Amino acid sequence: MPKEIENKVELFGVLKLAPMAKPVLTAGSYEIEVGQKFTEVSELNQAGLSKTIRRFTVEAEQVNMATHQIYSVYPPDTSAGKFMGTLPHVILNRRTLPWERTMYEDTPSAPWLALLVFSEDEAIQLRDLKYGEAIKGNDVHIPKLSGSKPDDKTDCRIIDVPVDLFVQILPTKEDLPYLAHVRDVDLDYKVTDSNVKDGGFACVISNRYPKAPEPGFPNVEHTAVLVSLDGFADIIDDKNIDKRKEKLKDKTHVRMFVFTAWTFFCEGQDYNFSTVANGLEVDVLRHNSFKTLNDPLAKILEKGYYPMNHNFREGSGSVSFYRSPLAPGKPIFENKDFGHYADELLLFDEEIGMYNVSYSAAWQLGRLLSMQNESLAKDILAWRIAGKQAAAKKQNIQILNKALGSLAGEHLKETGINAETLEEDKWRNMVPDLKGSVGLMDSIGMKGANLPKKVVEKLTNNVKELLQEELDRNTSGKSQQLRLLEAFGVIGEINHV
Repeated sequence: MPKEIENKVELFGVLKLAPMAKPVLTAGSYEIEVGQKFTEVSELNQAGLSKTIRRFTVEAEQVNMATHQIYSVYPPDTSAGKFMGTLPHVILNRRTLPWERTMYEDTPSAPWLALLVFSEDEAIQLRDLKYGEAIKGNDVHIPKLSGSKPDDKTDCRIIDVPVDLFVQILPTKEDLPYLAHVRDVDLDYKVTDSNVKDGGFACVISNRYPKAPEPGFPNVEHTAVLVSLDGFADIIDDKNIDKRKEKLKDKTHVRMFVFTAWTFFCEGQDYNFSTVANGLEVDVLRHNSFKTLNDPLAKILEKGYYPMNHNFREGSGSVSFYRSPLAPGKPIFENKDFGHYADELLLFDEEIGMYNVSYSAAWQLGRLLSMQNESLAKDILAWRIAGKQAAAKKQNIQILNKALGSLAGEHLKETGINAETLEEDKWRNMVPDLKGSVGLMDSIGMKGANLPKKVVEKLTNNVKELLQEELDRNTSGKSQQLRLLEAFGVIGEINHV
């Protein structure tokens, strides 16, 4: 292998571990004294040059932490998996952060941060408060923080841990150095935040394994919290649980300041589609209270119905039963036409004196879904207009036939002419007044069936043109148009050449 490739392979995946990263100065107050002393000339020393003293304070995180200090967490936030054999941990961007406050002078490697893990049955709740509110509480032990007091308006997040649980999960002084370390990695082979320039990270590890779910039970939710141990050194120093409780006597809870928190789920078995599908209970979605009720109410609930508030149109209210249209079950209406409105599908159960609104609600839901579909709404509107136009046309044709029959008498019937003939393009141009008089050209309503005088006049004015056209096309017999004119009595007997 070439030497340059060998060197690259050697760098890849290199991880350097260290028990701690000692900061240059830990949080606290400091004093600098500056003076001069001459070793060769004693007379200058006797001149009494004064010393200069300067005081300053080194601050560190106290009750909150900037989010950019958290590089990553494990298990990932809201993830699910078999984490029972994994110690949750958090990676911090600043490698010195866990040791920037001193817990014990004789144990400098003891971090002042700890990662605590709580299962869902321990019911730990996070709360966001101002610092001035967080330090109040009669039955809650509140730690006395080192350094300067934070401003009362400082934002912070806290948890209140029951004393019995707190004394059990709190790490001991001997354990603390093993619950934090430093990792140095090569960023060239690591996808990371562009703001991270240094490959040194601090890692804080929990001292508790997540809880595994019982066989047959769902996943167990856990909450991991990175907390401050500042102010708890004297309690941590005791290994004995009873002695820890003694120091917390007359208190029910212990308040801790939280820097970051996330949740994850522990699975008892492989988490995949097959496992989830096989674990489903195949049954009707229903309320469990039906098992404790008597008939007939229990029978209704068992079928998936649920009591719901029901407001009637006139303003009164009641309670009615409802079941989702997606719930399986035999339909009540097997051979019923569709309803014209929702209330038509309301069912009243005389046995229990309550309405069943399932079908009525389904009708209304279908109507709203149809209205939401723009193309379907247009199709329904076009269908309604076409139906009205067909009905109007049928009625108008009947009226026109009646008018033509009364005008031409039995002679018209012999010709076989009726109102359908007048729908041809030839006669539309010739007799628009005739159609208009009976409403065929009026979409609002009927005008009546009496043929005015101008209709006959118009027919007469067009006789010459029509006759010439018909004679050119027909050499024998009478055309339909000529028979109609003859029936109207506009012209007499026509002889063909």
